[in-house]
Amino acid sequence: EACLNAPRPRPLPNAWEFVIDAHHSLVWCNVFKAASSSWMYNFNLLGGFAENFLRVSHKNPITLLRSRFPRPSVSQLLNSLPASLSFLIARDPLHRLLSAYRNKVEHVHSHYYKRLARAIIVRYRGKAPKD
Repeated sequence: EACLNAPRPRPLPNAWEFVIDAHHSLVWCNVFKAASSSWMYNFNLLGGFAENFLRVSHKNPITLLRSRFPRPSVSQLLNSLPASLSFLIARDPLHRLLSAYRNKVEHVHSHYYKRLARAIIVRYRGKAPKD
């Protein structure tokens, strides 16, 4: 009972995946596989990249994003939150898992992932797929 009533320190947030756009008063917590590509695109537009540039660029969207919105420190995040609209996009965990499976195993081009997919099928279906 004493433990339940004792004050517990609140852990600091992990600021690593947050994006702070002070100009637009937005704070986004990036959750990969939950509309992250769409929101990276949106934040890259807010950061000043032209749509045409984003369409033809060979740079990774997160590299572009971090060039305009560097990873914040915990203190920067905590200072930004009260004056900003903060949000994250959530996704059903099973849909997220299925999407990751399809990206990495179902539509494979890598020799490693082809071997992994074959091993999974043999293990759980009992026979190797026909190529």
